[in-house]
Amino acid sequence: MARKLTGISKEQILKLIDAGLSEKQIAGVFDCSTRLIRKKFPGIFKRGPKKIQITPEILRQIESLASIMCTDEEISSVLGISRDTYIEYKKAHSEISDSTEKGKAKGRMSVRRKQHQVAMNGNATMLIWLGKQYLGQDDKQQVDVTAHHGIAYLPQPETPKEFAEKSKAFLDYLKQTMEE
Repeated sequence: MARKLTGISKEQILKLIDAGLSEKQIAGVFDCSTRLIRKKFPGIFKRGPKKIQITPEILRQIESLASIMCTDEEISSVLGISRDTYIEYKKAHSEISDSTEKGKAKGRMSVRRKQHQVAMNGNATMLIWLGKQYLGQDDKQQVDVTAHHGIAYLPQPETPKEFAEKSKAFLDYLKQTMEE
């Protein structure tokens, strides 16, 4: 890599930087060292985190990404900054953290709405899960044993009709809570 940087302009290097090439990649394009490029063009490779302009468009983009459950790392990647820089921006700029939280809340509501739709369409697994989450139901069966004259009696299991009645009551409850 002994090539000198003759005939290479600062604009050519800046175009490669804008295209996303790293210092090493640019040095490879010109068959020279990064030290040689820095010597000929001082300050060309700026150090430190990339800065972004906080615009309404950026805030909408952050909210949209957060609403589909993107992580901080994924959001920062789309914005073209590091995860650490994004976290620092959230701490320093309340509008960024507000957009992130608003998007996450919208995402949670979308998931909850879809779960409710699935349950209302008769998905037994979703009904069970929602019952556990919101109604305190569980899979534990309590067995009451009654003794009469020293003989233990187990209660009769639930009949299909009783199960159907309880399921219908649960569906009615869910419909009522979603309408409120």
